[in-house]
Amino acid sequence: MESFATEKFSLIVLGILLLLSSFSIEQVTKKCEIFTAEYQKLTRGFRPWCNEFQKRDFKLYAICDNIKDIVRDLQEVPLKTDTICIRVHSKTVPPGAFSHLSHLIAIYLGGGFQVLPGAFKELQYLEVLWLENIDNHDISFRSNSFLGLESLKELRLSQIPFAGINCSILNSLHQLESLIFYKNNITKLSQVTSEISMLQRLKNLSIIANYISTIDENDCLFKTHFSSSEVNKYGNNISFLDISLNPLSIIKSNSLCDFPYLSVFRVDEALFPVHQLYQSGIQRIETLSMQKIQIYVKLKDIFELAFYFHVTELVMDKCYISEERPAGSIPLRLRRLNLSFNLIASLTWKLMNKLLYLQRLLVSNNRINFLEPCHNYTNLTFGLIDLDLASNYISIIRTKQFHCLGSLETLLLNNNIISIIEDSAFEGLDKLSLLNLENNNVAQLGMYSFLGLYNLKNLSLYYNIIQEINPWTFHDLHQLQEIKLSFNGDIFSINWLYDIKTHLQNMLIKTFVSSITLEANVFKLLPVLSTLEVDGKNIILDDCNAFPFTKIHSLQVWNNIHLMCLLPETSSALPYFMELESLSYGSVLSDKHHITALSSNRSYLKKLKYLHLQELNGVDESSELVYDNLFHGLTKLEYLYLINTDISYFTVNMFKDLSSLRMFVVNDQFIEELQEGLFNNLKNIEYVYFMDVGIKCNCRMSWVVEWMATNPQVHVTDFFKQKCIVGTSSFELLYFFNRQCPEKLEQIMFMSTFFVTLFIILTAMLYENVWWYLLYLRYTWMAMIKHGKHKQGRDKYEYDAFVSYSSYDDWWVVNQLLPNLEEKGPPYFSVCLHNRDFVAGKTIVDNIVNSINTSRWTLCLLTHNYLKSHWCFWEMKMATYSLINESRDFLLIVLLEKISLDELSYYHKLAKLLKKKTYLEWPEDVKDQQLFWARLRKTIADSD
Repeated sequence: MESFATEKFSLIVLGILLLLSSFSIEQVTKKCEIFTAEYQKLTRGFRPWCNEFQKRDFKLYAICDNIKDIVRDLQEVPLKTDTICIRVHSKTVPPGAFSHLSHLIAIYLGGGFQVLPGAFKELQYLEVLWLENIDNHDISFRSNSFLGLESLKELRLSQIPFAGINCSILNSLHQLESLIFYKNNITKLSQVTSEISMLQRLKNLSIIANYISTIDENDCLFKTHFSSSEVNKYGNNISFLDISLNPLSIIKSNSLCDFPYLSVFRVDEALFPVHQLYQSGIQRIETLSMQKIQIYVKLKDIFELAFYFHVTELVMDKCYISEERPAGSIPLRLRRLNLSFNLIASLTWKLMNKLLYLQRLLVSNNRINFLEPCHNYTNLTFGLIDLDLASNYISIIRTKQFHCLGSLETLLLNNNIISIIEDSAFEGLDKLSLLNLENNNVAQLGMYSFLGLYNLKNLSLYYNIIQEINPWTFHDLHQLQEIKLSFNGDIFSINWLYDIKTHLQNMLIKTFVSSITLEANVFKLLPVLSTLEVDGKNIILDDCNAFPFTKIHSLQVWNNIHLMCLLPETSSALPYFMELESLSYGSVLSDKHHITALSSNRSYLKKLKYLHLQELNGVDESSELVYDNLFHGLTKLEYLYLINTDISYFTVNMFKDLSSLRMFVVNDQFIEELQEGLFNNLKNIEYVYFMDVGIKCNCRMSWVVEWMATNPQVHVTDFFKQKCIVGTSSFELLYFFNRQCPEKLEQIMFMSTFFVTLFIILTAMLYENVWWYLLYLRYTWMAMIKHGKHKQGRDKYEYDAFVSYSSYDDWWVVNQLLPNLEEKGPPYFSVCLHNRDFVAGKTIVDNIVNSINTSRWTLCLLTHNYLKSHWCFWEMKMATYSLINESRDFLLIVLLEKISLDELSYYHKLAKLLKKKTYLEWPEDVKDQQLFWARLRKTIADSD
């Protein structure tokens, strides 16, 4: 034992020396970037190779690049991460690679690697898995590569040649609903469909961007390859089929018979004549998508197709459609129609008559300059709910233009050239909830411009050039909750708000000129207003003593210089917003100016949690704004975003009150210095992001390396990737630190790494080699006090064997072990089981120690479930230390299942024990089982 301890200590010392001698700044740079859901508020994208995968909701997202050792490199990823995107530079994805990330819902793996059995074990919540071959590397699988993915619902295999995939690996994915093949060199539909018959829950099948040019009768497996008894096992569950981006030019008769009823059928960018679908074997399609189809197609033919297949949603954008009055059959079941990005020049009642039951119509990004959806001489009405006319050439909204669309709830007219809204233009739209008129040329709003919009909740006239609003313009908008307006002049009064005061929650006002005056007597009448956004150089509150500041919880001020009160005595208005939880502020990007809006004391903003500052780079030297105390008093602040703020010196004093800060983001600015100790007061900081930042080359900032090394729980993104600037030259910051600051870095890294590493190693040694032994001695001593001195010989043992096993293996114990040990004899052995013989009222640990001490043998039944059990390992450790303490060999190990060496290698002590001790293996053959019981009984009987 002494020589072993000396050897182990020598190895530890050698490991420390090697670690310290080889340490460099690269070891502080993390392989993974961590993003929270709050990060989505920023406008920055993720890594290009992860763009498509990131289009999903997440709470905690990790992006990891250049991963060479998955198990080691992913240790820095937070345990609660739910989505991870990885580019792998490793030959294998080993067993248990993600087992510590048990909250994962979605994984993307890109690169070239082999997926080993057990790679995804213990991921009980994983629902989405994408695997992509990057840079022409190979991805391969073993027979049980997907074992353990019982909850997986979506699998995407990208750029992995289908010929190299043994589809039997999919058989364990019993919950799989969506299977996506992308760029897999697939030439026949039946290549895939013939291999997936066992996926009973599969609903969505996508074979995208492959080489399928023809679908023929050999692709119809449903009738030619399966007996009547097998019909229900194949094909019927698939209701979503996507074969887009294939060079598909021919669909032969009955070739798609395996998919008679499709909820979604996507054939985007196809080449086949649409009439070939009639005899394809498909009987019904709910949603048909033929975007960017590569042959000329008439709207008439598409409508007839929709009529024949009972289509309810039709997507035909980017198809060069120009028809305005299609003839032919009326698709009565059509509810949603997308004709965006085509060449349609007018929308008239002649088209609408074909779409009597349509609920949603998208015709944005066409060439519409004539709008007449309703016939003036008929009372015909339509059931349309959503109408998108954005990005066209509409210049005028005429009286009662939409009177036949009484069910309309959403109307999008943004990004047109509308300059005139006639009186009663929207009359008849009693149910309209959202009206978007952004980015037009509206200058005047008359008394009856919005007549009859009794249920309107959201109105946007942002980026128009409004010069005049009639006081009665909004008379009917009693339900309005959000309004956005832009003016081409100073705003001296907002008395037009009187009629929309009751339900208004969010308001945005912008002027392209200079001033906006906010009247206290008007704001007093807005009982539920909580979000205010104003955009102008001079924002003036007429009376800050009377203004209802406590209502406002979110304030956004843009392109501003002054935010001030007329009363009392021309003072800054910002300190009065004492209930603010969110503040966004941006100044004017122009010549130098004397900014006053932020120059006042911000300590009054005691509830502020979110602060976003940008475009402060125009502040002149005479400004009262002092950056060093900019954040003083903000003790509740959690999120701080700085974008092009011109703050070049970040000091300890600046951040001294930010004890609640969780996220700090710096974007698009130049930093001369980060003062040492800057983050010392940020006790709750979790995420620091640097984006497009220039940093003055200075070795004094190398203290950040030490801080990152000693604060691994803080996720610092892209700091070392920023540009280090000297004169007209620039380098990557990592390169500068390595080349120009080696002595400073070596000193920092040696000291910080030595103490951190020493602490971790001593803790690990204490836990693994001392703590368990001390704990064992404690419980043994307690047992000796309770039971008296040990008796000598056989009488001191109450049981012949204590059985350590997982509860999941209870069946084998009850049906195999007990009958062969307790019921067959002589001799008849007494066995101790935790669920039968543990003493009620004692702690579990007390019972374990007592059972080991009062049993001649401890019998460990090793299975996969055993390896996962905390208590089973506790029992084995206690038995091992008892073995050392008493110098007695009483530990028996039985392997009930085949466990590979790869899996055992993650349990070092157990693997070492199995190499030293003889163990028994449970055989599958009945005759061999009889020999097994004979050997086990002899071993127990011969002891002591």
